[in-house]
Amino acid sequence: MDNRNSSAYVCVECNKSFTTKYNLHYHLMDHQNDIKADYRCPFKQCQKQFKNPKRLSDHKRRYHIISESYICEYCGYRTKMNCNFIVHRRQHTGEKPYCCEICGLSFASRYQLTTHKDTHTMHRQYLCDECNMSFKQKKTLLHHKSLHTKQGKHVCHLCNASFKQSSGLSQHKRSHKEQIQRSTSIITIIEK
Repeated sequence: MDNRNSSAYVCVECNKSFTTKYNLHYHLMDHQNDIKADYRCPFKQCQKQFKNPKRLSDHKRRYHIISESYICEYCGYRTKMNCNFIVHRRQHTGEKPYCCEICGLSFASRYQLTTHKDTHTMHRQYLCDECNMSFKQKKTLLHHKSLHTKQGKHVCHLCNASFKQSSGLSQHKRSHKEQIQRSTSIITIIEK
């Protein structure tokens, strides 16, 4: 099954699809190296430049113009940034316009696609400075590094045993539950 968005206008450079010819036209400008980025953001701290007025307008609306909160009609999520709102709504609508050209999986945001693409490479650029294990993703390295700490952050409220991963604490809690069940069984047998 093809998960790509079924829009009528598709970019020949990157396969991103658009619902209007107008949006595709402005998108194609991003791929052209001979077009100067003459449209400069007027906000003093920013100074970003864009190849067309639509990109500049989108940028100002996303990052500089304070607007009312966008509220998700499905769950009540609120944000002041339209781009965050759009990606959030895709969780509810199932829209996944960013498609991996290697395996065909689609994603709700460009960031998710970029992160996914790392799974197709053998290059592991994130190196643990304690044991030299390497990882494809930074978040996996950070999770791994927590295993090197002496004290775990997941603590049993019954006996104060600590675990580095929540799965370890869950398994430990089951042992308490089994002990309680055995104790209850013994008391029941004695009372009979």
